[in-house]
Amino acid sequence: MQKVGRVDQQLDPSYRDKKLVSKHKQHLLTVLDVILFCAEQEIALRGDDESKESLNRGNFLELFTFLSKYDMSIIERLDRLP
Repeated sequence: MQKVGRVDQQLDPSYRDKKLVSKHKQHLLTVLDVILFCAEQEIALRGDDESKESLNRGNFLELFTFLSKYDMSIIERLDRLP
């Protein structure tokens, strides 16, 4: 596991890994876009059964999975979540 340093160094912009921050920002924007899409369409985010075996995991996860066809980093990120 990589050491990240002291808290004051982590908060200092000159110590931040700009590429990592940019990657996290892109993932967050993708999640927010999916949430906003569902809100504008007035559809629920979650389904009754969100397990991997389910045929319909809910609007948020299904749309997120759909977007991963065009950006593999999305599905990699989704697979790492609990």
